[in-house]
Amino acid sequence: MKKFLSKKIVFIIFYIIILLMNLAIPNSINFHNVLAKERYDSAIENGTVPEITISQMIDNKSKVDEFDNFLKNSRLLLILVSSVFFIMFLIINTESISISKIFLLISIPIGLLYVFIIPIGGIPDESAHWYKSYEVSLGHFISDKNAENYGGRVLPKVIRSVLTDDDEIGARPVEERSIKMSYKEWKDKYNRAILESNGEEEFIEFSNTSLYSAVCYFPQALGIAVSRIFTSSLLVQSYFARIFNFITYVIIMWYAIKKLPLKKVALFVISFLPITFQEAASLSIDGIQMAFATLLISYTVYLTFDESTQKLKLKDYIILLISSIFTAITKFVYLPICLIIYILPKEKFKSVKIKYIILTTIFIIAVVLDLSLMLKSMNYNNRIALPNADIVGQLKFIYHNPIKFIDVICLTMQDYGMEHTFELFGQHMSWLDVNISTVYIVSLFIITMYLLYFQNTNDEKNVLKNEDSKEDRLRKIITKIFMIIIVCGTAFGIAFTEYLIITPVGHQFIIGTQGRYYLPILILFGIAFSNNLKKEKNTIKIEYLAMFMVFANLNALINIMFRYL
Repeated sequence: MKKFLSKKIVFIIFYIIILLMNLAIPNSINFHNVLAKERYDSAIENGTVPEITISQMIDNKSKVDEFDNFLKNSRLLLILVSSVFFIMFLIINTESISISKIFLLISIPIGLLYVFIIPIGGIPDESAHWYKSYEVSLGHFISDKNAENYGGRVLPKVIRSVLTDDDEIGARPVEERSIKMSYKEWKDKYNRAILESNGEEEFIEFSNTSLYSAVCYFPQALGIAVSRIFTSSLLVQSYFARIFNFITYVIIMWYAIKKLPLKKVALFVISFLPITFQEAASLSIDGIQMAFATLLISYTVYLTFDESTQKLKLKDYIILLISSIFTAITKFVYLPICLIIYILPKEKFKSVKIKYIILTTIFIIAVVLDLSLMLKSMNYNNRIALPNADIVGQLKFIYHNPIKFIDVICLTMQDYGMEHTFELFGQHMSWLDVNISTVYIVSLFIITMYLLYFQNTNDEKNVLKNEDSKEDRLRKIITKIFMIIIVCGTAFGIAFTEYLIITPVGHQFIIGTQGRYYLPILILFGIAFSNNLKKEKNTIKIEYLAMFMVFANLNALINIMFRYL
């Protein structure tokens, strides 16, 4: 009893310290706006040209004027939400609850905050995802085309007003596509549009998401269809689409964490990163894509190293097939991840021949569906490509200049590698214009790297156990090498695709890549470099880690709220 109380006292002290730190952090959020206001006012008084535009200054002034009230509300949010989880961790014994259940307890309330705090259209390309989701909810699984061969569909004109950023794809330069609309302006715009629309329809272009399979939008479309039964409000329907998308992510990720026999804590943190939650709680397909890719990796590793599973059953094949298909068709650059199924040992099948017949069939189905989707996408033009981008021309450039292409990859890694890495941990959130506190970016980076590479348990002292047979040791080495090849192949595929489709021919950098694209292979990277490929015992105090992740996400939410003052 005394030992239990002493542990709780230490946790109480930890909570108080981290709470006080987080109450202090918001004071720094407005610092750059105050400085900008002072520079602007000084330039006007001296008759010189201000360093920032008038539109930026109006935005800064509004934030400065409203900051006191924002600070009060943000601190109230911190105290109320964190105290709920603090009390929960005081009451329950986290050692008797699985990490997957703790993920459920925390993810649902935090995820719902993301759903409602970020305005619709508040993340990259969410407007296009909204249009595609609405199209699928009407039963249209293949997008139409306009006269210019761009994908889209004739939809109610008022559908645009749901978004904070409702311009067509390509209507503005990328660098100007920041959202400058407050919550109040956004709601007023929607209400005006309802009065003025008169049920009019128009062709709405969503050229980038028209290329994706309708299957990827089933959760969002289901949310819209269900909410349409009791409300005609498109605003309500858009939030139901987000909720259904997020619930789908949580269920799949919960099962993936539950099944993964090693690096559970690392996967818990990765699935709880602010950028992961932002995507999962939006209309984007990125959250679902990550969930299915993680499930495929997790379930394959579980079947491979679970000694209780003697032979694979029909249920196992179905899970492997569905997760492989979704991993491939959501974004074809993740097709190499489907190769992970080949690490399954021959002992799990009736024979070696049966193993390769079944696994190859699963992989071929994923490849065929992926290729059919790619061929379909070639029927549409795409506005996301930058000027002078040309797939055929880029392929010719790479073919004739392979060494220079390697230089392009190296230069991109050198100049943007750290930026892409920090994007995984809270940099460039919302419409790529919100950064969480540097304290959290660095802390999340260190914690994740530690859990992925350096976390040892009592059962993981050596890479290979002395009692392992020569065959087991060889199989583990081959498995690790194969995983690393998949990780490298996927990373290369992401870079190659962005260079091929978006980047101008022969450009010295790969343009369009974002850190979140690498989320699906992060856990596989950690497993590949794990000290041992055996089930591990958890030695991490999960309540401390979970409480820290709660505060990290609250910090992200507060920074996003500040963006929309």
